[in-house]
Amino acid sequence: MNDGPRMIPGFTIRGSYSIVPTEPIKVGSERQLLMDDHVVEDCWHCRRTVHSPTKHPANPLIVPTASCEGSGPAYLNCFYDEHTACFRMWATCSSAPKSAPFARRGVYYESKDGIQWQAPNLGLFEYEGSADNNIFWGHERYIFDNLTVMPMPANKRE
Repeated sequence: MNDGPRMIPGFTIRGSYSIVPTEPIKVGSERQLLMDDHVVEDCWHCRRTVHSPTKHPANPLIVPTASCEGSGPAYLNCFYDEHTACFRMWATCSSAPKSAPFARRGVYYESKDGIQWQAPNLGLFEYEGSADNNIFWGHERYIFDNLTVMPMPANKRE
């Protein structure tokens, strides 16, 4: 006996009334940026609207406080790290001498709220005679335009 199409949990046909329920994803009551179908399982009779973003009133949020940060971060990668309960940002910066105008350094920042950022002392690379800085890669001899940092999959961590 066939009772209709077999439904796979977590799968839906747009507009279907025979959806197999799954555990709801809690998104809260604030506006959400929904650009894919991960959170929105079915959009029958819905209209997707993308609102214009606005800059934070305190923009720029990261203002260089040390000479090693140059004119500030660029080409950045940022994500929320659940293990440290903070936002982590890796970015490039430049304040290279005229002898190496395209030289870049990688600098690191952390934030608990994504608004107020700190540049922790990493002590990895010397800059202007001191390793008390947030440089994680490079110096005047390194030339790169961009970098990509991705979280390591859980099965690869120690």
